[in-house]
Amino acid sequence: LVREIERTGRVALAQFYARRARRLLPAAALVLVAAALMTWWLLPITQRRVFGLDIVSAAFYVVNWRLADRSVDYLAEDVAASPVQHFWSLAVEEQFYIVWPLVLVAALALTHRAGRRDDTADARARGMRAIRIGILLVLITSLLFSIYYTAAEPEVAYFVTTTRLWELAIGAALAVFAPQ
Repeated sequence: LVREIERTGRVALAQFYARRARRLLPAAALVLVAAALMTWWLLPITQRRVFGLDIVSAAFYVVNWRLADRSVDYLAEDVAASPVQHFWSLAVEEQFYIVWPLVLVAALALTHRAGRRDDTADARARGMRAIRIGILLVLITSLLFSIYYTAAEPEVAYFVTTTRLWELAIGAALAVFAPQ
């Protein structure tokens, strides 16, 4: 996305999301259908509803919030794990990739509105500056919230997106600050 912004001054959202879908949806659909069939076939009816909702949540990339809401202890050995519990990290990643390009587009729109409406190197530099500031704001805010919330409610903090964004923001920071 950064290379696309540097090259064109824009982000092609439809193309970006289509690439993500082609990469993830076939494998994720196979796993989720298999998990649903195995849950229905092997588990007692009392667990089907709970795990069925987990599977639906995984399909919409929000299973991390569902697990946080249930305060699942990821390391508990005596608690039956959801058949899609491993999808929590993919959910966080996809939430990042749903929101992050929109943040980039917003940063570019603000810089274009603040400056001349042109496609020059100066406009792209302003856009990259806004993106760098946005990354640092997300990184610092999420890191501070992660430190606080992990101490306050570690079982929930483990899963929620807001305590994990700083980790993804480090990768984004490397992408935009490395050329400098």
